[in-house]
Amino acid sequence: MLGAVALMLSACGNQREVRRADEAYQQALALNDVYGQRQALLALTAAEDGVSEYWMRLATLELSVGAFGDAYAHLTRAHELDRTAVPPLSMMIELAVLSGGLEVAEQHLKSLVVIAPNDRAVALARGFVALRQANYEEAQKNVDILLTQNPRDSIANVLQTRILIFQKKFAEAIDLLDRKLSLVPDDRALLRSLGAIHRYLGNWEKAAAADLRLWRLTPTDFTLARHLVSEALQAKNVALARKVTESAMKRAKAGTEVDGILSAWTELDPSDPLPETIAADMPDHSRVAFAQYLNRTGRAGQALALVGNQVRSLNDRANVTFNAIFAESLFLSGRTQPARQILDRILSEEPDNATALSARARLLSRLGDHRAATIDAQRLVTSYGAVADYRVLLANIYRASRDRRGAERTLWDGYRDLPGHASLYQEVRRLIVARGDKDVLLRFETDYNEEKFSRLKKELA
Repeated sequence: MLGAVALMLSACGNQREVRRADEAYQQALALNDVYGQRQALLALTAAEDGVSEYWMRLATLELSVGAFGDAYAHLTRAHELDRTAVPPLSMMIELAVLSGGLEVAEQHLKSLVVIAPNDRAVALARGFVALRQANYEEAQKNVDILLTQNPRDSIANVLQTRILIFQKKFAEAIDLLDRKLSLVPDDRALLRSLGAIHRYLGNWEKAAAADLRLWRLTPTDFTLARHLVSEALQAKNVALARKVTESAMKRAKAGTEVDGILSAWTELDPSDPLPETIAADMPDHSRVAFAQYLNRTGRAGQALALVGNQVRSLNDRANVTFNAIFAESLFLSGRTQPARQILDRILSEEPDNATALSARARLLSRLGDHRAATIDAQRLVTSYGAVADYRVLLANIYRASRDRRGAERTLWDGYRDLPGHASLYQEVRRLIVARGDKDVLLRFETDYNEEKFSRLKKELA
């Protein structure tokens, strides 16, 4: 009897929580308060976990703010609760396709075909699978089905663009994207495709124009910001590159988010480099990242002035990156002994710390201790093999020690391990040109262009 009463009281309590959460959701919906809607829906699903509709509402909201991982998890729960419902399956297929998970999309497709064979997601999944198999006729057939249903279907237009790109019909793809974007100017998927094509073709002004439109919609996408800065610099639009860099440094939550952006300035070496004054009012992690950029551009003194001429506590691991960059500034300013002591201390506790290893390798090479410098650089390559800069650093140390074969072997190995990487491509190309072998150069550039095209397809997949 008492147990039954307890169950009744618990059910009543849950119903009150459900009503309260639903009322809060409706109020937030009326006010267009996305944060309020999300909090209310989270409370709603916590109070009543077994209603598929609630999970669908939450998934749809997460999709609207770009939280695709959370959306997929909520859709999965909705599907578990009602396996005959079409919307969860359809949306999961769409998300899987957009994220490149075609195997997952095919698994869901088997279920969807049984309960809704004419659903839009069926043609969508079949189209992308056909594209992967280079069956362009079949892929186009499914695009036609989708566009007949809705000529402005964003993903269908993306698929049609990719069919053209994969056949290297770039002019037709660009024309299609321009026409579709004139109807839907803020379509992120179409803008991303347009920027990628122009970047591949080296149309830097047009690539920057497309990516600028996309960046204004997604200002916290730091990978996109790096592309945009690189494109702007190559288009000689230094003002735009600086604007994007400053914005990224203000928004970044960690120095690693802006490292790639600042590296673009170092690699492209514009005649109008970033002044140290722009970092003065930035968050500490952005100022530290900027100090490393100053070190790379021969302004170690300004780097020290920016971050303070004093090492931070070596007992606090949170200071490791700062102290490694600070030590590099010291030795570049001629204060070798204290720099070496700081780096040795860091590496005694964290022997694979990349920032400290690269700084000490450069320091040792400058001091003429090429053997020790080589050991540090080799450790970098072993631990962080996907970072092309460390391959180039090791090659430069071999060159400084007059080991030409070691330098060439390192660059060739790096290019084979990281095919298509621009800096390694340039280094190896210089080696081939120096030898004067035109046939080897032709084969090398053909292979590079094919790898570059493969990377474009992966980027758009």
